[in-house]
Amino acid sequence: MSKHAFISYKAEDANFVIQLATDLKNAGFRVWVDRLQGIVTGDEWLAAIGKALENSSALIAVITPEYFTTRYCRDELIYAYLHDIRIIPIILRPIDFKTIPKNLFWLEDIHFISFENYAYDEQIYKDGLAAIQDRLRKID
Repeated sequence: MSKHAFISYKAEDANFVIQLATDLKNAGFRVWVDRLQGIVTGDEWLAAIGKALENSSALIAVITPEYFTTRYCRDELIYAYLHDIRIIPIILRPIDFKTIPKNLFWLEDIHFISFENYAYDEQIYKDGLAAIQDRLRKID
């Protein structure tokens, strides 16, 4: 994978995302997460996110019931879809698939990786991490 994987998530899931990004980096993958890029108050964070998306070969979407309520998360998914960036959706907490916005109908055709209950079962996290790594290796 010559480019990086962009992680799209809601702010309240930052702890999980930072752990995931760290584990992926430790396994040799290039990962972009806004909170790890040194973006500070006053920076043009939207421009930085846009540039990061343009330079991505994959978008890892950390899906929760709240994920689709954020315009930025939806926009990141749509950008990736329209620009043929590989989308790797992971389920962090159970969602009702009927709540996926209609303009994201194509998500139903993508295999989701489940991290549900990872906090109670370390093997769920390990299996999910391995599945993401396998998908990232197949890109490019």
